[in-house]
Amino acid sequence: MGRRRTKLNRKRQRKTRRRQRGGEQPLIYDCSGAQIKVFVSADRMEPTLDALLTSLKKHNYSYEVLGFGKPWKGFKTKMENYLDGINRYNDGLAIFVDAFDVLCIKDSDKLLQTYKARSRQMPVVVGTEIICFYEDNCSMDALNWFEVNKMPGGRKAVEATLTKPEPQRPYYEAPKSVFTNSGFIMGPAQELKAMFQSMMDSGDTDDQIAVIHYMTKAPDKIDLDIEEAMIRNKLKPRTKLPDEDGQKGPGFVHFPGTRTKEEQAKNVKEYYSQYQK
Repeated sequence: MGRRRTKLNRKRQRKTRRRQRGGEQPLIYDCSGAQIKVFVSADRMEPTLDALLTSLKKHNYSYEVLGFGKPWKGFKTKMENYLDGINRYNDGLAIFVDAFDVLCIKDSDKLLQTYKARSRQMPVVVGTEIICFYEDNCSMDALNWFEVNKMPGGRKAVEATLTKPEPQRPYYEAPKSVFTNSGFIMGPAQELKAMFQSMMDSGDTDDQIAVIHYMTKAPDKIDLDIEEAMIRNKLKPRTKLPDEDGQKGPGFVHFPGTRTKEEQAKNVKEYYSQYQK
C-alpha cells in the first residue's frame, strides 16, 4: 500500500510540474498585503483563464478559481460557486469577474483608490457596456437606476440617446456605457453575500437579469460603473485606448459577447500582446 501511495504521489508531482512548465497558474493565490481578492467561476483551464490569472498575480491581487472540475449547469452553478466563495471570505473587498474573457491591467492598490474616490458611495459596483441584446439578457428596467439616483436627465435622457433594435441589428446601442454588464461585480463581502443570495433565490436563469432585478429592489446598494473607471467592456479587440496604458485607466478589460473559445482566445491574445509591449 505504501509503495502504491508513493507512486501515486510521484505521478501527481510530475503532473503538477508539467502544468507549471506549461504556464498554468495555481487555482488559489494569496498575495501578501493585497486588500482585494478576485473570484472567478470556471470548470476548466483555458489559455484565456491562464492569462487572467497571470495578470492578477502581476498586479498584486489574491485570487481563487471557484467550481473547478464541477459540472457546468448554467447560471445556478455560477451562483452556487459565487456563494461558496463569498461565504468563506468574511472581510474586505472582493471582485467577481468572468473567467474566460477578462484581463487585469491595473495594480490592486490603484484600483482600491479608484473605488474609494467614487463620487457615488453605493457599496457594490457593477460593470457597464454600450450594447443590450433585447432577446437575450437585456432588461430596460436597469435604466431606472438613472432616475432613482437622480442622474442628469434621468432615464428619459438616456433613452433619447439609444439606437433601437432592427432585424439585422437585434440590440439597443448607446453612445456611452449605460447598460448593466454582470461580468464585473465588486464590493464588501457582506454586501455581496446578500446580493448573491438574492440572485440565487430570484428564480432567474441569467446572471445579468438577476443583477438587474436586484438593482431594482436595492438601488441604494448598486453603483453602475458608467465612467468605466473600474472595468472597460470592449466589444471587439480594438487597439488599447491611451488611458489603458500603465496605471491611468480602468482596472480590468472585458470582451463580452464572445460566444466561442476561439473568439475568446483571439480577443484576449490580441489585446494582451499589445498590452505586454
